[in-house]
Parts: sequence; structure tokens; C-alpha cells
Amino acid sequence: MFKHTVIGTILITAMSANVAMAEAPSVYVGDLDFSELEIHQPDDRHMRPAREFELNEEELEGLNEMYREAVTRSLSRKDRYQPVETADAAELVISATLLDIRPTAPKDDFRSRDPFADYYTRGAGSAKIRITVDGPDGEVLSFEDRNDAGWDWQENNRINNRRDVKRMFGSWGSTLVKKLDKI
Repeated sequence: MFKHTVIGTILITAMSANVAMAEAPSVYVGDLDFSELEIHQPDDRHMRPAREFELNEEELEGLNEMYREAVTRSLSRKDRYQPVETADAAELVISATLLDIRPTAPKDDFRSRDPFADYYTRGAGSAKIRITVDGPDGEVLSFEDRNDAGWDWQENNRINNRRDVKRMFGSWGSTLVKKLDKI
């Protein structure tokens, strides 16, 4: 009797988990769109020689990768949403456009910074994004949000900036999940 009760409980638990997974909407996180990106130049008093802050294709691809990982991780928490690999397989398709970035210091490369200068700033800067979610019947959700990439005073370098940008993308992922949960 006891053995059958345990097996029955296990089967009911497994079936409940399958039903819960089937109810989680499938979502596809598209690539980050940079077509409207505006880069606001940092205070250039310390830049020698003056050089505009620009992002090359490799850096844009790195931002896209960080964005997709962070948003997918936020959606995957607690099995509320089921990320899928293609837009065709998804019930919800998430699109995002990075609208602007406002770095707090020159780019951390040999051409943009004085090799003997250290930069200490309050985070890497800030950015603004527009996120749109489309469902089977059209647009489900759309919002714009500005967020800081870090807030602590620290050395402004590639390592700290990367961590701060990842946190910013994670924050946008959490905001997206909260807004989707309300729908």
C-alpha cells in the first residue's frame, strides 16, 4: 500500500510539472537592434587626442550577446516563460532597440585614453532601450526604459564596465518579466 502511494504521488507530481511546463508561454528573444543608436560623447576634457566614442561590429555583437543572455535568463527563472530558438516556434517574440548610450568616460582602448591616466567614474554610464513584445494577435507590450550601467564609484575599465552592462541588461530583463506577468 505504502509503495503504491509513493509511486502515485510521484506520478501526480510529474504530471503536474508537465502541465505547468506546457502552460508556460514560449518566447523568442530577438537580436538587439542598433539602427537607432545614438552615442552621447563623454566629457572629453581628459581625452588625448580627442576621439569619439564609437562601437565596432565586434563590440555591438558582444552587447547583443550579453543582452540576449540576460533577458533569456530573466525569462527562464521560475519556469514562467519557455525560451525557444526561433521566432516561428514562439508564442511571444521580444524585440529590442538600443536607443542611446551615455558613457561616463572615454572608451577603454589605446587610441581613446591616455596610457598613464586612470578613470574613476560612477558606473559605466547609462542607456535607453525600447522593448516590444508581439503575440499571435499583434503587439502585446511596448515600453522604453533608461537604466544606469552601474552606480558605484570605481575604476572605469573594460572589466568593470562589462559587469555593469550585464547588470543593466539583467535589470531590463527583470522589468520585462514584471510587465509580462501583469498581462
